[in-house]
Amino acid sequence: MAPTDLAGTPVAPGDKVLVIQAPIAAGTLDEDAREAFSNAIGHALIVQNVTPEGWLQLELVPPKFRTFDTILLDSTCTRRVSSTFGMVAHKHRWGPGRPRFTAPVRLFR
Repeated sequence: MAPTDLAGTPVAPGDKVLVIQAPIAAGTLDEDAREAFSNAIGHALIVQNVTPEGWLQLELVPPKFRTFDTILLDSTCTRRVSSTFGMVAHKHRWGPGRPRFTAPVRLFR
């Protein structure tokens, strides 16, 4: 059975998904791994592969991200989006640690 996103939509390699959250276990990882998961939240990424256990392989590549990383993420931490939707949100900082989203983000139906 194919893994499903937060809304129950099947997810397959090649689909674009919006990363909504990181798993709780990411908090126990080393600092570089936590940073990779943290950077992925709020971005629409292409699913590169699906493991037999149902994990989604997502690649974080420059220039959108500082370094090249690959993360394995539970499919329920994502939401499948249309491939024509493009960039979901642009973060701009106007103060210390306060992101402002300039594009509308639709997370739930």
